[in-house]
Parts: sequence; C-alpha cells; structure tokens
Amino acid sequence: MRNKILSIAMLALLLAIGPAVWAHDRGHLPIPTPGTPIATPSPTPAIPTATPTPFAFSDASLNGTYSTRFSGFWLIPSTTTGNPPSLSPIAGFGNLTADGTGNITGGTETFNAGGSVCTGTITGTYSVNPDGTGALTLTFTSTGPGSNCSSLSGTNDDDFAIRGMGGYGVDFFSTDADLVISGTASQRGAYRIIVPPPPPTPR
Repeated sequence: MRNKILSIAMLALLLAIGPAVWAHDRGHLPIPTPGTPIATPSPTPAIPTATPTPFAFSDASLNGTYSTRFSGFWLIPSTTTGNPPSLSPIAGFGNLTADGTGNITGGTETFNAGGSVCTGTITGTYSVNPDGTGALTLTFTSTGPGSNCSSLSGTNDDDFAIRGMGGYGVDFFSTDADLVISGTASQRGAYRIIVPPPPPTPR
C-alpha cells in the first residue's frame, strides 16, 4: 500500500514538472540553475560628443555682385560753397562687385547730395575678420552731372558686418569724418529655397 502511494506521488510530480521541462527544452521557459547568481546588465557607455568647429568668415565670404543703398549726411566743407561748413542730406544706391580675395573690382553709384544728383564709378579693397566684421575702402570717381559732385570724388572708408554665413547681406557705415552714412548691400541672385521635411510615415 505504501509503495502504491509513493508511485501516485511520483506520477503527480512528473505531471507537474513535465510541461516546464518540455517548455525549457523548446527554449520558452528558462529554468535557472540553483546557486547561479543573476547577472546585472552592464551600464550603457556614454556616447562621446564632438565639439563643433566654429564657422570663420574670410575674404572669400564676399564674392559676387551686390546691390547697395545708403543714406545719411555729408559735411560740406567751406571751400565748396564759400560758406561755413554745413551738413547736407545724402541718399543713393548702386552696385559693387567683390572678387572673394579682398578686391572691389568695379561698381557704380547714383545719389542725391543736397539736391545735386551725382553718378560715378567705384573700385576698392576690403578685408573680412573671422567674426564677419570687416573694413572697406572705396574710391569714388564722379562722372557728374551735379555741381557738387566733383567734391565727392575720392576715397572713403567704411566698416561692415556680414549677415549670415553665405555672405548674402552686409550692413555698413562710413567711418570718415565728413560722411555720416549707413546702408546695406545684398547679393544679387542669392535665393535660398527652404523645402519642408516630408511628413512622418504612418506606422
């Protein structure tokens, strides 16, 4: 009788652990070995971050033909009018071409200086600092027709700052004692088309 009870108990035990052993053999149910320590996951290594290289401007940042416009005041010397020096309003527009190596190879200007309309040609040089600021020296040669235009022929100096890495726009102002003007220069044909990203793909 005792052997029969033991046989029934063994059968019940086999029926209980049999599916688990079968599942373990099929790779579905892991059975840890007694006494085996549970492995802890390794910490995720830190992803190194690259230090971005700051963008540096150069003379090459200005390259192409630029449309200009400016306004301000011109100090009329006493030798021009026979009167004491006075301030006269001045406003105009023009164009200039930068060759990307520090030279203004050509350009024209038309402006109104105290009621006299003047036109002329320009050449010059420029230099660009790594931060996008720079200096510009222009030589204006008047071609008339206003009565005061010849007195404006000569060299004038400007400081400027480039707007944007592509050099598409420039803000400038005169550093001469007899010209208090400021203006902008925009590169001709500089268009950038921003295409929006495509919508996310539905999952």
